[in-house]
Amino acid sequence: MTRIHYPFAFLGGGIQMKKLLSLAAAGLVILSCLSAGVFAAPSPGDPSPGSVLIDAGTGVGAAYDEDGMPISGTVYNGGSLEGFEPDQTVYLKLNGAVLLKASGEGPGVPVGDGNPLADKDLFKLKVKKDGDGRGLVKEVSQVGEKKDANGTRCGWVKIVIAPSDLTEEQKAELSLTFTAKEDDAVNGWEEGDYAAVNLNLWISPPVKSGDDYDADPGEQFVYHPVSNEKNGVNWDSVATLSFMADDDASKFYAKLSTKADSAVCERYPDAELYFRDFSGTPAISASSRATLTLLNPFAQEDNVKVNPESCHIYTKDAEGELADVTSLFTYLDTDEDGNEVDGWRLKTRMLGSYVISDVPLDTADGVSGTFLTRPETVELAGSSADTGYSGITNNTKPNPPTGRI
Repeated sequence: MTRIHYPFAFLGGGIQMKKLLSLAAAGLVILSCLSAGVFAAPSPGDPSPGSVLIDAGTGVGAAYDEDGMPISGTVYNGGSLEGFEPDQTVYLKLNGAVLLKASGEGPGVPVGDGNPLADKDLFKLKVKKDGDGRGLVKEVSQVGEKKDANGTRCGWVKIVIAPSDLTEEQKAELSLTFTAKEDDAVNGWEEGDYAAVNLNLWISPPVKSGDDYDADPGEQFVYHPVSNEKNGVNWDSVATLSFMADDDASKFYAKLSTKADSAVCERYPDAELYFRDFSGTPAISASSRATLTLLNPFAQEDNVKVNPESCHIYTKDAEGELADVTSLFTYLDTDEDGNEVDGWRLKTRMLGSYVISDVPLDTADGVSGTFLTRPETVELAGSSADTGYSGITNNTKPNPPTGRI
C-alpha cells in the first residue's frame, strides 16, 4: 500500500500552507477543502485539542448531495444539524482536527483538513448513536476520493437516513471518533491518537398545510389539515382524498407510493396490476369519514380498453397477502354534479395499501383477512351514514372485514 503523506498545516519550519477561500453572498469567508496532498488550517479558528472540525457550508446549505452540491436549507451550528429529512443521503465536509495523544502526553497533533480523516486506511471511525431518532440513522461512514461541485477532492462523512412515516421532528445524537490505525512519523501521529465530534441531527419530514394540496406520487410529506374546513389532497392522476377536518385536526403522513410489489406481480402474471400504497396506514383527522378516490389507471394507457366496472380492488398486508374489497368500492364516471371522476370511491377513516386489477385474482380468504386498513363503503342515496356497511354492488350487502386491523 502506498502511503500518502499529509504535511502539517499548523506547524512552522518552512512548511508552506495553502488556502482556498470563497466569499459568500453575506460576505462571510468560507474555507473549502483543498486538492489532494495540499492542506490548509481549518477555519474559522483552529479546532480545540481532540476535536474534529465540520465545514459550516456555503451559505446555501451545510450538507451536500451525491454530486457534491449543497442541499438548500441544511444548517450546521455548534454541533446542531438541522433541515434533514427521512429517506435522505447527505455528506458533511471534514475540515480537519487536532488529535489527542493516546499516551496522554505531549501536545495535540494537527490534521490540516478532512482528507486523511476520510481515509479508511489511516483512520478508523467509531460511531455511537442515541436519541429518539437514532433508529433513523442507517449508516455513518467515511468517504474519500469524492469531489465537490468545484471539482475539489474532499474528505467526507456520509450519513444515510432511513425512510419513515414520522410526523414529528426527531433528534439523533451522533458521537464520531476518528482513531489513527498506525504510527505515521511523517505526519506526526501515532497509533491510537484520536479526535471526536458530537452531532445533533434533527430529522423531520416536510409539512404541507392548507385546505388543498397537489402532490406527486411518491412525494414524502406530512399533511396538516385546516381545522373545521374541507380539505383535499390530489396525487396527480393517481388518487384524491377529501374530508371535513375536525376542530383539532392532526397531521398525518401522506406519501402515496405506486411502486409495484414484484412478489405479488409474479404470483399473478396474467393480471395487469396497479399499486396504491399509503405508507404507515395513516388515520384521517376528520369529523366524518373521508372520501378516497382511486383514479382509473387504465384510462392513462393507449389502445387499452378495460371496463372499470369489471375491475377488482384488493388490500395488501405487510406480507403481500391480498384480500378482495371490490364490493366496498363504487366506480363513478362522474359525480353528482356532473364532474368527471373516472375512479373508484370509498369512505374511510384510514388509508391503506391497495391493488387494482383488471381481472379477479385468487386469494386465500376473499373479503376477510389481515388488513392494513378497514375500508368502508361510500354513502349512497337512502343508505345510513357512517354506521354499518351499505351495499354498493347490485344492492348486495358485503360481509364486513373480520381480520385483524
